[in-house]
Amino acid sequence: MKVGLVEREVIVAAVPQDHIRFLLGLFQNGGDSRYFKIQPTIDGGFIMAGFTTPSHYTKPMGLAVKLDADGNELWTKMWGNARDSMLLHDVAQLPNGNFIFTGTSYVNN
Repeated sequence: MKVGLVEREVIVAAVPQDHIRFLLGLFQNGGDSRYFKIQPTIDGGFIMAGFTTPSHYTKPMGLAVKLDADGNELWTKMWGNARDSMLLHDVAQLPNGNFIFTGTSYVNN
């Protein structure tokens, strides 16, 4: 039994035009992660934006996860620190392949 730790699994599924569902991925970290946006990318994969609260932190950190077309995790990036909160709300891919994120940061003074 875990006390004070919420574990969540995030399931990403794609539904093709023929309505046959297939599972892309199942993601779980040691804390609480939520995604506000998932977008297709020019390479056929996906990018997800949201936040995570790692088990050793008390404040949420901005979270981006890049997936390939099969739902395999290619990379994960986190922004923030143990004192301040950050949430990523949206993501878009630029023509050069880079990503741009919008979000909210709460700074403790």
